[in-house]
Amino acid sequence: MQYKPVYQLKDNAKDMLRGKYNAAISICIMSVMVSLAANLFIEGNVTPFFSRLFTLPETFSAPALVAPFLTSEIISFLVASVLGLLQLGSTLFFMNMACNRSFALNNLFYAFRQDTGRALAVSVIQALIQTICLIPFRFFFTCYSYTKDTSWLTKAMIAIAIGYCIYIPVSLSLHLVFYLMLDFPDKSAVDILKLSIRTMNGHKFRLFLLELSFVPLMLLCVCTLYIGFLWLMPYMQMTYVYFFLDVMNPENR
Repeated sequence: MQYKPVYQLKDNAKDMLRGKYNAAISICIMSVMVSLAANLFIEGNVTPFFSRLFTLPETFSAPALVAPFLTSEIISFLVASVLGLLQLGSTLFFMNMACNRSFALNNLFYAFRQDTGRALAVSVIQALIQTICLIPFRFFFTCYSYTKDTSWLTKAMIAIAIGYCIYIPVSLSLHLVFYLMLDFPDKSAVDILKLSIRTMNGHKFRLFLLELSFVPLMLLCVCTLYIGFLWLMPYMQMTYVYFFLDVMNPENR
């Protein structure tokens, strides 16, 4: 059994998207707009409400910052958990496209119509892992933003380095959860998580290299005032679909 190299996965993705970019770009824009609208609503209405419950002392105190900081993190965690459902819908859209099945923009809201329980459970676990790994960095950086004390910034840099050293391997192991959820509708959320971890054994570094290969294109997209991401996002999504298909069905040679 032989797995495809990174360049071939990306070539397959480009070939599949040829003539279909309009639909692929549209669903990516929809996903971003829904996420942005939800976050703006939370920032404009929910967060200020809870912020009024806490009064910070005139002299900075890290312990006094803990309660409002944790409240903000809990709100962000809940929002990320719900918005994670969009990822299952986006995955369904690109899986359908790659497998020459019918695809539509309403695929994006698939998890809100059915399979909600499993999708939400997986999304909560993913959001929880990210929060746990990055919350020390966020707290230290928040302290730095209040005080401009470089000692807090140093702690923040150390915390983010440690956090990502933990988060990256875990996120790579769980990369396939939404793809597997669509392939195995009868498996529970816990079984899907376990299956993703087992399936990614021996493939995490290959996926890491695949993700790194997009970094130069991301930098170019930043130079185009982020307009280039309209084409890069579908390209990445489709490449990840072909990575999944390759992991599950390697070629016989």
